[in-house]
Amino acid sequence: MNRIINFFNLNKYPKENKNQFWFNFLLGIGILFFFILIKDTAVIQASINGWLDYYIMFRMNSDTDTHAVASNITFLDFDNKSFKMLNKPDLTPRDKVAYLLDIAYSGNAKVIVLDIDFSESDYSPTKKFADEDVPRNGLERDKILFDTIERIKNDSTSDTKIIIPLVNYADKTVKRNIFESLIDNKKIFAATPTLTTNQGGDNYARFWLPYLTVKDNETNEPKILWSIPLLAAVLYAGDFNDLENSRTEILNDNKNSFVTKINYKQNQQFTFYRESLQNSGIIRDTTAVQYNRIQYVAIPPDVLVQFPLGTIAPSNIGHWRKNGLDNTRIDCQDKIVIIGRADEDCSDFFTTPCGNLSGMYIHGNSIASILGETRPHLAPIYKYVLIEVLLIIITAYAFLGLREFQATCVVMILNLLCLVGTYIYFCYTNEFVYLSFCFMFLGIYNFVNDIQHAFIIGRFTINSGFRRLFRRR
Repeated sequence: MNRIINFFNLNKYPKENKNQFWFNFLLGIGILFFFILIKDTAVIQASINGWLDYYIMFRMNSDTDTHAVASNITFLDFDNKSFKMLNKPDLTPRDKVAYLLDIAYSGNAKVIVLDIDFSESDYSPTKKFADEDVPRNGLERDKILFDTIERIKNDSTSDTKIIIPLVNYADKTVKRNIFESLIDNKKIFAATPTLTTNQGGDNYARFWLPYLTVKDNETNEPKILWSIPLLAAVLYAGDFNDLENSRTEILNDNKNSFVTKINYKQNQQFTFYRESLQNSGIIRDTTAVQYNRIQYVAIPPDVLVQFPLGTIAPSNIGHWRKNGLDNTRIDCQDKIVIIGRADEDCSDFFTTPCGNLSGMYIHGNSIASILGETRPHLAPIYKYVLIEVLLIIITAYAFLGLREFQATCVVMILNLLCLVGTYIYFCYTNEFVYLSFCFMFLGIYNFVNDIQHAFIIGRFTINSGFRRLFRRR
């Protein structure tokens, strides 16, 4: 113990060594604060997002809360085979959407999300699809879906709730929706299908949005439109009135978060972080963005090579077919059912850390991420600073009391251990400590210099020996 205490005693070292120690320490602190200043830039955020992507992929098959929630989400889609049977119409036939909606409703779904754009009426000419006895035009098909939604709305014996997407223009005004007259915020609700992309220098869909600020079409005043994931999660396991009470707070308060109730496992106040963009070159507020990260656990078939059958349970996924769903065992009882398109001609496809997914599957994973208790995010800044300062002090002492080669090895091993330790810590706490590892690179630099120095001296010694040998001859 005395030897250890003596090792850390600065007074026993020569003045030159002590000056070197303080130089290394101050250099480390300077680098630390430099990385804090650039933490929100695209380059650093891309690196952080990459690490978090690996973490999420690593835990894709793990038994987590998010996986448990995903089992309560059912997907009914129109895939490539569906649209091939329909002869690839320009708009999804609304009567076919009504058919899937009726399956979900008859199966006693708790929340049904229609992830299809209804901003235009279907003016398709009269046509008879492969499964039809009577040809219909687009407006007739719209009427079938309208009547189906209205029937569910007027059914006092059912608690099924339906979410209809509202799409906005570039100027934030909201497009008309052919079913907006049915919206009553009791059984029929409206939400925005907007996703967050282009965070960290790429176009990956990594984050879900809690809401979008749009303009009222009549007064031009700002108003809040809840996102599909947030609204679906609240209608499934929360308090909608409590969420609605947050509208005024969001519009009038500059805080970066708001609170609502989620009762999936227990009655708890749940904090949601709002969308807040910053200046060009700076990514969004990283505290907010990390808490809104999507954990991809529900993957449809043929997206990942390692999961050709996908990770969604067979009873939780079905595709429209002319003779009915391809899955007669579909389970909708008390679940969130998402209906949408997943064919390759659909424009609603996004790049994600686990492959290209249509919007309906991104919404499903976002809902699971909200209802799950684990929310991957960066650790608070004080934890990051504490660990980095500890590394800086140990590194400075290593170069003070050990030989340069030994100190270099200590620094490299220490940083590698921190890398592994940080990852293990993150797996257990969902808080990721992003280290700069600047001293590891300094250690590698010194290590290479040591090898070069040894090689030059060794070569000089060998050459000198040969010259002496030849002189003797």
